[in-house]
Amino acid sequence: TLYRTRFFNREQNVQEFEDEKREIRNSSALLLRQLNDPVPRVMGPSLQTAVPAAEPNPKRWVYDPFSHHNKLNSETYVKNTITDPLRSVARDIEAMARYHSPASRYVVRLNPARPTRKFNNPKLYDDPTDDKLKDKQDKIDRVSELNKVRYEPVNLEQERRKLLDEAKKKEEESLEREKKRQEDRSRQEEEAKLAAEKARLAAEETERRRAEEERLAEEARLAEEARLAEEARLAEEAKKAEEKKRKAAEKKRKQEEEEQKRREEEEERKRKEEEERKRLEEEERKRKEEEERKRQEEEERKRKEEEERKRQEEEETKRKEEEEKKRVEEERLAEEARLAEEARLADEARQEEEKKRKEEEETRINEAQKIREDELARLNELEKQAIEEDNVELLREITELKAIAQSDEELLKRQAAKLEEAAPATETAAAETPAAEESAAAEEAAEEPAVTAEEVKTEESPAAEE
Repeated sequence: TLYRTRFFNREQNVQEFEDEKREIRNSSALLLRQLNDPVPRVMGPSLQTAVPAAEPNPKRWVYDPFSHHNKLNSETYVKNTITDPLRSVARDIEAMARYHSPASRYVVRLNPARPTRKFNNPKLYDDPTDDKLKDKQDKIDRVSELNKVRYEPVNLEQERRKLLDEAKKKEEESLEREKKRQEDRSRQEEEAKLAAEKARLAAEETERRRAEEERLAEEARLAEEARLAEEARLAEEAKKAEEKKRKAAEKKRKQEEEEQKRREEEEERKRKEEEERKRLEEEERKRKEEEERKRQEEEERKRKEEEERKRQEEEETKRKEEEEKKRVEEERLAEEARLAEEARLADEARQEEEKKRKEEEETRINEAQKIREDELARLNELEKQAIEEDNVELLREITELKAIAQSDEELLKRQAAKLEEAAPATETAAAETPAAEESAAAEEAAEEPAVTAEEVKTEESPAAEE
């Protein structure tokens, strides 16, 4: 029943009927208000008499051809039914059949600047409500009578006829007054009948309005019941949606925990791989140092054998020994340069690998921080929604999730700070390694002339003894 009522109230014909009913009510109220209002009349010009010009009176009404006075007179009751595009013949007939309208005159709208008035000046009209108008007219009549007595000869026959005319005029006035009283009495009786008819119509209107109000109250009650049922349904749907959101949040939290665990395992695996790589590099470095030491020992042994052979073959093989020594020295220097170059390339590769690993780690931390910021933004929106809906349970869960996300964000920030601190230390170590190699090369270069001088002395000593 509620559904049918709501569907019925939404139909177009019902809404149009409501609009027509509202328009009928407004028109009826307007006609009832205008029923006993006085009809405004056009004020005619007063009789022009030969009197001296009076002082300007601001209370007098001055005719203004550009004012809306005639428009108000013509449109107040006539409603301009000829040119009104919204007029309705049926509505006008219904109004004239049910309501009494006082007499009114239709005044045609004139052009204020028409040729017959184009060069006329506005004229002053006497205010009919002015109390001094009657006194002024009496004064004018007295002046006229005095002028007649003073300047005209007395004619008794004319005076007698005048008195007879005045007596006849008074009798006619008395008859006119009696006739007017009869008309007033008839009019009052008619007004009494109209008042009785008006009271009857008002009673019928009151009864109809009461029935209409009862019907509207019943419709309002049914609409209220429908609204309450709709609110209950919406509340149930909101509860189900809230439960669904909670389950989705729980599932998301579990997924985040699994993702965090997977990231930790990946970090542990990378750390072990890095330790294994460092161990292999250390073993390779020790092996190369051992080979270098053995090579140096072998060279030292060969040098001693060569010195012994040189002592045995002093003069015959001096040139060959010098050439061989130079060749051996060049080979040694080339080998040392090759080994230094290999060490430098290995160190550069290690530094490049370390730099790439740090960049990957920074990228991962930045992505994780961005994900946490997005999650915090979504949690803030959910928190605002929960505050608006006054959902305490959802607000508590959102607060816990925000605390977890903030702790993860703090952890990522600490990791980023550690990477930033470790970067300068690595650069310093990389800068120290070439410096150490250069200093070692300089020391070897300084020691080389000393060794050569000792060899020369050793070679020259047998000759000196001879």
